[in-house]
Amino acid sequence: MKITVLVENNTSNSDCEPKHGLSLHIQTTHHCILFDFGPDGSTLLKNADVLGIDLSNVDVAFLSHGHMDHGGGLNTFLERNANSMIYARPDAFSSHVIKVFGKDYAVGVEPSLTNCPQIVLTKSSQIIDEELQVFSSPCGNVLKPMFNNTLYAEKNDVMMEDDFSHEQSLLITEGETTVLVGGCAHGGIVNLLNRAEELLGRPVDYVVSGFHLYDPPTKKTEPESRIDELAAKLSKHSTRYFTCHCTGETAFNRLHSLLGEQIGTISTGEVIEL
Repeated sequence: MKITVLVENNTSNSDCEPKHGLSLHIQTTHHCILFDFGPDGSTLLKNADVLGIDLSNVDVAFLSHGHMDHGGGLNTFLERNANSMIYARPDAFSSHVIKVFGKDYAVGVEPSLTNCPQIVLTKSSQIIDEELQVFSSPCGNVLKPMFNNTLYAEKNDVMMEDDFSHEQSLLITEGETTVLVGGCAHGGIVNLLNRAEELLGRPVDYVVSGFHLYDPPTKKTEPESRIDELAAKLSKHSTRYFTCHCTGETAFNRLHSLLGEQIGTISTGEVIEL
């Protein structure tokens, strides 16, 4: 399995453009996958071109959740690829806002895209085929990100604190290798990992996901005590972690000091082979 980071907050390739967001190109035995689309189409297209990724060859795509930094490039992808199905949660195209500094800021994905015939709305747990399955948040209450409390979603015409039912994670099984791919893990990375192992009936080999331990508007990181608790729980799994995006540098450095080589970070332009 080959994972190419098309969009992430940082870059290891000077020819690529970093942006706050995420998009991963994943090549497996049977699929050419796009997981998330970054914050805008221009960044997605530029980096894909630099990295030699032809988006028209993608045969299946996934939107992790309904936030612009993950779905802003979706419309551009649809213009480049008229065949791929895009799997998303039913509420992914609802209105989403962040409440910060006394104001509401829209952070949602273009709502009209829900009418696109290539969009497939997923169930809370759904097997796509022998390689791929998705499952949704929430699926537990262990160490959910504290900065979720500034995020709101519209339900029944009322803006409510987001329960992240619009978030989904992707499980890939290729031969004997299992990989859990997430966007921000708003549902809590420990909960997602536990749910993935429950569905698989075996340990997850790799996790590739943001952990949402950093809040960009306020530039705050979760307290060290919570990060230490998270590290202790992650260490109980035999999983290798690749984190990115909303984890934040401070939180990653602390996790790495506790977990060592069990955890790494990825950035725009990087390629990992699992």
